Amino acid sequence: MEEKKMEAAAGATEVARPRARRTPSAEGRDERRPARTAGSGTRSRNATKLDLQKDLRDFASARPAGWNHEDWLVFLESLKERGHNINDRDAIGLALERERLDLALSRVKGIGPQRRRALIERYGNVWSLRTADPDEVAKVAGIKRELAERVLAELG
Repeated sequence: MEEKKMEAAAGATEVARPRARRTPSAEGRDERRPARTAGSGTRSRNATKLDLQKDLRDFASARPAGWNHEDWLVFLESLKERGHNINDRDAIGLALERERLDLALSRVKGIGPQRRRALIERYGNVWSLRTADPDEVAKVAGIKRELAERVLAELG
């Protein structure tokens, strides 16, 4: 009797997992995939995140010189209408600044994806990179000082 109580208690602490269902693959084999759980929407978080990133990139690329407060407010309202959560405006603003920096760095010849990521990770926005020391930029990106100077010059 005591043994059954212990087993029941142990089973109660386990996390309930959705049951997997079999689905036929294109080759006729059965594959397992998790069943939909209650409350799971048709759009995944990843898809929503990609949609937001695309919206950020579109907004930033349409305004390479920057934007004003009114543009920002209109953009936030358009994000809200498209179903994005705009409660954390600071996070959206930081992500937008990172997109702007990524776009600016993508126009500099000699700066590839890894170097762009390193610079974006370190500086986060155009202004911070623009005011950085060329030697520090060269060190962060793993580039020669001449290329770092050119990066800073192209950022204006």
